[in-house]
Amino acid sequence: MSETHTQPVDPDAAATLATALASAPFVRVYGHADGDSLAAAGLLAVALQARSLPFQIHVSDDPAGDLADPETEPVDDDSLTVLVTGGRRDVADHAVPPADDSRPASVVAAAVSRELGVAPDPLLALAGTIAAGSIPGTDGSGGLLETAEQSGLVDRRSGLAVPTANMADGVAHSTLVDAPFSGDIEAVEQLLADLDCPVDAADYDEDAWMRLASAVAVETSTSEPSTPAAAEAVETALRPYATLNGPFATLGGYADVLSALAAETPGLAISLALGAPGITDEALDTWRDHAS
Repeated sequence: MSETHTQPVDPDAAATLATALASAPFVRVYGHADGDSLAAAGLLAVALQARSLPFQIHVSDDPAGDLADPETEPVDDDSLTVLVTGGRRDVADHAVPPADDSRPASVVAAAVSRELGVAPDPLLALAGTIAAGSIPGTDGSGGLLETAEQSGLVDRRSGLAVPTANMADGVAHSTLVDAPFSGDIEAVEQLLADLDCPVDAADYDEDAWMRLASAVAVETSTSEPSTPAAAEAVETALRPYATLNGPFATLGGYADVLSALAAETPGLAISLALGAPGITDEALDTWRDHAS
């Protein structure tokens, strides 16, 4: 599998941060409100919780600005600050990813988790990787994908990357595609009927997946308001990794939900990562509202 990086990577960065976290009296994580950063903050939260390390997570559109604001960050404590973002990082003790590292934040956070002795959730990390605009297996995520495949957690197939098993619901509310039927479940149901495709993903075979994927790709790239960028974007929704026992039906659908939560209720994404009960349904409701 491919492993690509566009900038040099410090092989000791994850170990350095893990050592600092393990000895910190308190950890304050400031995350940017995007799908990748939320996945990374969630991975760190799980690792810190597993190690019984006290922490607090703050997510916003300007985490660096919040961290630099003395009204947000107490100036009289000795807590360790970690900034999870692709933007400005010089105001924190540590950054994920480091300034010279172009990998998705979730890939780096997974490495930190391993250094803390906590196995990272490969599905969450890979979903964050996709939310960052990367492809599973590249930009440092090869080991995560290999773990997921060898553990039977994912299986690549034809079709579309949506978070639900109900394809009418998934296609209508997907933010990975922008087509004439987007936001209209009845229109998608008619499309499925015209294609002789089932509504339930469990009833699909290879031919049905191919028919649906081809039709969505054509509708997305040839509709009147479509742009060349739309044709490129739809490729991220094709040939998904099905998540056999994950919270959502595909990795790409998981990434779509994370991005929606980042825009609407980022705290819910952290609760999702920590395994809070009943969060999946609430997350899907937020995703549908955001898509609409």
